Amino acid sequence: MKSSETLKIRSRNKILKGILLVILLLLAGFLLQHFYRHNPEENPGLFYPVCTFKAATGWDCIGCGGQRALHSLLHLEFYKAFKFNALYISLIPVILYYIWYYFNLIFLNRKLKENFLFSITFGKFILVSVILFFFLRNIFH
Repeated sequence: MKSSETLKIRSRNKILKGILLVILLLLAGFLLQHFYRHNPEENPGLFYPVCTFKAATGWDCIGCGGQRALHSLLHLEFYKAFKFNALYISLIPVILYYIWYYFNLIFLNRKLKENFLFSITFGKFILVSVILFFFLRNIFH
């Protein structure tokens, strides 16, 4: 009896994971088409709020320019995207790898070999990079 119940639970989990995957893909598609069609520079407002940190201090936070960079990237304007937020553009390959890793883990039940990107050393490198980016961006901007 237990094995048939286990199969039912696994089957149900597989269906729920499939539904979750479809929802995530639809949401990602909607967001990407939104950023492709609407330029944050030309359409400030509800979807593109002013950065609270920048409004309070006058300094750019590490995320400032990220939406404009994504819009430029979707239009294949790589140099412009890099100028808006170099850190954001530089981290895209790392973010895509993490998405691939967790997609395999959650949806395919496959654990990939953890590598340097999961090490404490890499975490420290990212932390130092973010802090340096924040200060250098505001000093030389």
